[in-house]
Amino acid sequence: MKTSRSFFVFLSTAALAVVATALGGEPRPAVTPSITVTFPRGGEAFTPGSFIGVNWTSVGVSGTVDIGLSADGGGSWAVLRAATSNDGFEQVPFPSAPGTTYRVRVQKTGGGASDTSGNFIVANPPQITGPPSLPNAKVGQEYAGKQFTAQGLGTLSWRLTGGGIAPGMWLSRDGWLKGAPTAPGTYRFKVTVADKVAEDSREFTLVVEQAENHPPVLSSYSPETPFSLKAETNQVFEVWPHDEDGDPMTCSWKLDGVAVGNAGMSHTYRPGAGDVGAHTLAVIVTDNRGGSASHSWSVTVTCGGGSSPRLEVDTGKLTASCQQGSSPAGQAFRVRNSGTGTLAYAVASNAAWLSCSPASGDSTGEEDTIAVKFDASGLAAGTHHATINVTAAGAEASPQEVSVELTVTSSGNDGGGSGGGSSSKKSSKKDTKAGGGSGGGGGCCLAGGGSPLTDPAFLALPYALVLLMRRRRKRSGR
Repeated sequence: MKTSRSFFVFLSTAALAVVATALGGEPRPAVTPSITVTFPRGGEAFTPGSFIGVNWTSVGVSGTVDIGLSADGGGSWAVLRAATSNDGFEQVPFPSAPGTTYRVRVQKTGGGASDTSGNFIVANPPQITGPPSLPNAKVGQEYAGKQFTAQGLGTLSWRLTGGGIAPGMWLSRDGWLKGAPTAPGTYRFKVTVADKVAEDSREFTLVVEQAENHPPVLSSYSPETPFSLKAETNQVFEVWPHDEDGDPMTCSWKLDGVAVGNAGMSHTYRPGAGDVGAHTLAVIVTDNRGGSASHSWSVTVTCGGGSSPRLEVDTGKLTASCQQGSSPAGQAFRVRNSGTGTLAYAVASNAAWLSCSPASGDSTGEEDTIAVKFDASGLAAGTHHATINVTAAGAEASPQEVSVELTVTSSGNDGGGSGGGSSSKKSSKKDTKAGGGSGGGGGCCLAGGGSPLTDPAFLALPYALVLLMRRRRKRSGR
């Protein structure tokens, strides 16, 4: 078996063909020896002085191979490895001189089959240049622009690979640091550049300062001040501010110190009849960074249409009386505008037991009746006073007052007078009619047989009771 195995190993190609034919097989064509370089194939990039693995395949090539290197695209060759094993791989060193037309060749030792790669590159790795500290930036302002630079081969690609860049900023792929930072501080970050060969990284520092703020300038406005307008008419007040920093601006409006309107650059003011008089309209423009500007108008509101309303109340006093535990009948007074235009009025009482309806209204000359209602059921006996206030803003003869006097008499027995009557509950009807003590049936008593027209208690009674008492006195013959 050994002899047979050795015999076939050393048979030539031609002998194999003879043997195959003798054994009855078809003769096989002769194999052409060949070598194919599989790496590098061309287009790759390597750093000077580095080692690379050359890979190849071969068919029908026996013995050893030589590996060569050309720096001029195949014009001339230098041997890197001579008579090395034909095992398809060899680690070889590259020269330190950069170049773009390097090639590798694998050839059978002594000549014969060979293959050559395409051109590949030998170049230094990229290197970032420039100082690590960058020009300072300012909050809210577009960075002037910083393009990072590097020595490298071909197109360079930049990216952030560490640290934190200022918010509002970014790094473009072509190495530009851009944007407007939104917060002050010191920011440290790592930048990496890559070319065809390798990468390089470096840390940079950027200081972001708080930008100087220029407050808004408010030099244009409408209308001019002072300004006068009529009640019930519209007027637009406007401002046109400017901010050097380009900051967004908002407005706040106040009328006589009270906030009105919105955050826009204009406000429409429509005063009512009750707003007749002097007012101050003010606007404050802010840039939301602590800067502000303001303007104010002195505004005089006059009566609409040049009118001059005048408040007129038909009485200055109301009087009423009742017994304790009850309330007198309601009364009334009248309000009207004795001038021109429209009179807007309001009515209010300063006593809880006295109310007015309606509480407000307007008049162009007609009389308005104000109903006065008493609620004296909880009042003690005696004389009570109150005031009704009638006001009309912007009108002549305003305000006015109506005084109210209410007399509440006791609902109990008041005792006899000089007629000898008794205040005791034991008094008879006869005694009562004789003009003595307290009257139980009539709801009031007259002291000592005197005239009812001069009796103080009688004078305090409502008119209906007066008539009733007169009829009773006629029937009794008094």
